[in-house]
Amino acid sequence: MNEWEGWGDGCGRMFTCSTRAVDTMSVEVIGIQHDDGQIERYVLADANDGQGGMTAERARRLAAALIAAADELEVLGL
Repeated sequence: MNEWEGWGDGCGRMFTCSTRAVDTMSVEVIGIQHDDGQIERYVLADANDGQGGMTAERARRLAAALIAAADELEVLGL
C-alpha cells in the first residue's frame, strides 16, 4: 500500500489488489482508500504492447484477464 497523499480537500492512498500479465500487457485491480474510510476499486488495463496491434489470440487472452478482473471486483463488493 502506498503512503498517504494530500488530494484536494483530504488525503488518500492507492493500493494494488492483483495484477494479471498477458505477455507485455497487463490488467490490474487497484484501489484507493480515502481518509474517510471510503474505498474505491478499479480495473486498469495496459494494452500498449509496443507491437502496433494484437493477434486474435493475444486479444482473447487480454479479454480473459479483463473478465477475471471484473469478476474480482464483483467478489470485492463493487
